[in-house]
Formats: sequence, C-alpha cells, structure tokens
Amino acid sequence: MDKLPSELSGGMRKRVSVARALVGNPKIVLFDEPTVALDPPTSGTICDLIIELRDLENVASIVVTHEMDVVKYLTSEYARIGERGKIEFKDEGQAALPYKHEHPDVASWSGDFQRHRQRVNRV
Repeated sequence: MDKLPSELSGGMRKRVSVARALVGNPKIVLFDEPTVALDPPTSGTICDLIIELRDLENVASIVVTHEMDVVKYLTSEYARIGERGKIEFKDEGQAALPYKHEHPDVASWSGDFQRHRQRVNRV
C-alpha cells in the first residue's frame, strides 16, 4: 500500500491500528472506542475482526466503548459504570459463540472479575 496515514479512511486507520497492536503477538488487546465514528458496515468489520482474533488467534480483548450494540454483539458478559459511578455486571450480551479463554493471565483476571462481581452484588 502506497498511502500516507492522512490518505486512509477511518475504517482503514482502525484496521492499521489493530495490525500494529498485533505485531508482538499479544495475548490481550485493549480496544479503546474501536468503532467510534465509523459507518455501520465498517463497524461490523472491526467487530468481526475482534471476534476472529478471539476465535482464531486466542487473543483476549478488553473493549472500552459507549456503543452498547457493539458490547452486546461482542460479549456474553460485561461490566459497565452505571449511575453515580456504580459498577454493574450484565450477562445479557449476544456473543457470536460462548468462549472461555485459556490463557492463565486472562483466567486469573476472569476469576478476579467474578470475585469482584460477587462483592459488588452483596453491597
């Protein structure tokens, strides 16, 4: 590709950002607003890429977004900050496939997440 960054579309810039993040073969990737300001088809492409990374490359993702449609498409369980800063845990997502990550760091984080969830639910 012979284009400067300023010549790329928003969707292409997002894909380049994902490609750059994957250079070191990470096991966990943080996506900060990965679909913001993208048209729906391009947003869907980015979401499908995140799912492919999970399913084909065993890469866990942490997605920060304000777009609840994206959250529900990507996840089966999520945490959000509700009114007055209260952390709320939800199980109502519509993930393409249920998935449990086998990487020990992610499994450890998931266990911490579950313990925190139980503490918050008791408050």
